[in-house]
Amino acid sequence: MMGTSLMTMPWAFGQAGFVGGIVIMLAMAGLALYTATRLLTLQKTMASVAAHLPSLYMPPKRPAMSPSIAKKTGKCLTLEVKLDIIHRHERGEKTNSIASYHGLTPSTVYHFQVSKFY
Repeated sequence: MMGTSLMTMPWAFGQAGFVGGIVIMLAMAGLALYTATRLLTLQKTMASVAAHLPSLYMPPKRPAMSPSIAKKTGKCLTLEVKLDIIHRHERGEKTNSIASYHGLTPSTVYHFQVSKFY
């Protein structure tokens, strides 16, 4: 992994000198290799332990959607409806009355009022 400390390495090598920089670099490489090796062995060990302990697996936080519950689908509005929303808003009609006229939620109508400026 690289972080902001990567930017300080040239300064550190300059302070340590040529030989000291090489020694520090080899020491850090050895430490990184040791850490990576320990993480891989720990991963293998924990995978084999977890396979024998099914109680470690937690149930999902939300129940999975059953096939009987249909997913909500978005409405596809025509250009005429979108323009009507914008024109009604420009005439001063309230967002809730525009939404109820078209059978939409007020947030959908508000989206068209805001997006006309873009």
